[in-house]
Amino acid sequence: MPKLQDMLEAGEGQQLDFKKTIGEASKIAMVAFANSEGGKLLIGVRDDRTITGIRSDEEIFMLETASLIHCTPPIVFFTKLHHYQGKTVVEAYVPESTEKPHKAKDEAGKWKVFIRVKDEVKLASPEAIDLMKKKRIGKEQLFTCSPPEMELLRSLETEGLVSVISHSRKTGIPRWKVSKMLINLCLAGLAKLHHGPDGDYFTPLETLQ
Repeated sequence: MPKLQDMLEAGEGQQLDFKKTIGEASKIAMVAFANSEGGKLLIGVRDDRTITGIRSDEEIFMLETASLIHCTPPIVFFTKLHHYQGKTVVEAYVPESTEKPHKAKDEAGKWKVFIRVKDEVKLASPEAIDLMKKKRIGKEQLFTCSPPEMELLRSLETEGLVSVISHSRKTGIPRWKVSKMLINLCLAGLAKLHHGPDGDYFTPLETLQ
């Protein structure tokens, strides 16, 4: 297990986030980790890696409340205490969930699906949400070799990556239909969804970018 000092030196990333206290951002971060590859919250640490410390019993109780009441479905997590320089830091490990997509309320009080992309929390795209739902229920998809699907597959192979918007503009196929075809290709094991800084995109399965 990484030591606290090692995690502080590594800094925030895909699977590590610092939080000074428990608040709205913490429950959203927990949802994002559960919907992605899992990760850890270090509570009692500022973004600049300065340790502020917390009152562990209170913070753990607030985390439990957030995971049960303010996240849906509830989030599973595990805690560990670190005592460093006379202060206490709570490490909350959130594993990747088998029940995703999870939701938390945004600033407007609306339930939203969040994901982790590098060191940021982002709203999940409709394609990401649809793929989570279908994977959760174990839905498989056979490649039907329809002309639009064949054209989409050729675009993936020749261009290396496509997005819903780019392929819709190129072909004139409605976005909802392109989205459905790309999700079907993912479920058939022929494409992979990626979360980029400018939005989601898809590549052939063997192209892991």
